[in-house]
Amino acid sequence: MAKKISKALYATVGFVITMMLVSGCIFNFSSPKVSDIDQFIALHNNDEGKIGSGSYLSLMDVQKGEANFDHLVDIYPRIGNSMLEYVDVLGNQISLALHNDFRSMDPAPAGNHVHSWRGAVVDIQNKSWKRLPLLAASRPANEYTTIECTPTISESGHIIYVSGWNDRIYWDTWDHRVVRYNTSNDEFIAAKPVVDWAKKQPEASTATANAWVNRGPWFASDDGNFLYGSLWAGYYSGWVFSNEFSILCKYDIQNATFERLGSSTERKNTIYGWTADKKHILYMAGTDKKLLNVENNTTRDVTISVANQKKIRAKWNNSGFLTEGGNIIRYHDLFQNEMIDFTVKSPVKSAQFSADGSKIYYIFESNTGKYLCRMNGLTVTASIDTVCVLPNDVFDLIVKR
Repeated sequence: MAKKISKALYATVGFVITMMLVSGCIFNFSSPKVSDIDQFIALHNNDEGKIGSGSYLSLMDVQKGEANFDHLVDIYPRIGNSMLEYVDVLGNQISLALHNDFRSMDPAPAGNHVHSWRGAVVDIQNKSWKRLPLLAASRPANEYTTIECTPTISESGHIIYVSGWNDRIYWDTWDHRVVRYNTSNDEFIAAKPVVDWAKKQPEASTATANAWVNRGPWFASDDGNFLYGSLWAGYYSGWVFSNEFSILCKYDIQNATFERLGSSTERKNTIYGWTADKKHILYMAGTDKKLLNVENNTTRDVTISVANQKKIRAKWNNSGFLTEGGNIIRYHDLFQNEMIDFTVKSPVKSAQFSADGSKIYYIFESNTGKYLCRMNGLTVTASIDTVCVLPNDVFDLIVKR
C-alpha cells in the first residue's frame, strides 16, 4: 500500500498517515512469477556469518524464482547497515571502497610514510580486480596517501574518486584532488590543485590559504570529461580549520579548469546526491534545498524533506530518491515536490531502484527466511511480489546497471 504526501499534508497529519499505512499493509508472497528481473551483485558473509576474511562478491540472477550465484572475487567493501553506500556498479565494472582488511601499510625507513589503499575496481567478465591508484605525495617523507570516498563509474567506463595526501604528523597539509582513472589503459588524471582558483572566488579573504575538493563522492558526465562535486576553503589557526566557504564546482578534464556552479551568493553548499541521469544535483545552500541543472546552471527550489539521504547511486532514479525506515520506503519526487510512502513488511533493508528506475527492490527478513522483494511501480496502486528466497549467507545486494 502507498500514500502520496504533499509538503503541507505531511507537516500537519504525518503521524496519522503513518498509522493508517501500518494497519493497511498489502503483501503478496505467492509463488514467484516475476519477469524482467535485474541482475545483482551479492555480498556474502564468511563461514562465521560475518563480513571479513572469507567473504566474497558474486553475480546473482534469478531464474524461475531461484537465485543463482556466480562467484566473482574474494574481496569485499566497507559496510554499515548496507553495502550500497560503498559500492557502485555499471556495465562490466564494480567500484568499491575496500574494507579495512585490505588496507596496505608500507612504512618508509623513517617509519612515517604510509600508503593506505582504500579503493578497488572489479572486472565482472574476467572475474578479476585491482586496486585503484593513488595520488602521489609531493614529499618523500612524513606523508600518507589515501582514497577518500566511494569511487563512482561513468557511462564512459572511467572510475571517479578523490585521492589525497596529508602530513603524517601534523595533519595540516592536505592535498585532496578528484581523479579519473581509465581501467582499460591505466590512464590516471588528477585535477590540478584547487586552492589558487578558490582564492579568486568573491567569498575568499586575505586569510584564505587552504582549499581542497570535498571528499565526495564525485560523479562524471557520460563522456567522462566533466567531473562534478564541491570544495571547501578557509584557513588554519593552530590545528583548527576555519571553513570560510564551500561551493559547487565542475572540473573540465581536457582544459584543466574549474567552473563554479550554483549562485555566486551561496557560501555554504552541501551536496545530497544527483539524479541517475546525472542532469541534476540536489544540494543545500545554507538552509535552502535546491535542485541544480548541471547543463545550464539553473536551480529550482525543493520543498519536501531530503533528510537521511546519503549520495547512494542505487537509491536514485531520474526524478528523485529513496529513503527507508522501519516498514516504510519513501520515494522523494523532487520534480513534483511530493513524497510517496510505501508500507511493506518490516524491517526493510537496501531499498533501491531497478536498473530502469521504474521499480523498487528491497530485502525483507523474518523468522521464516530472507527474501528479495520487488515493488512493481512508483504509484499508490503498485503491487509487491517475492522475487526469490535468499540464502542466509547473502548479506546484501546491489542492482547491476
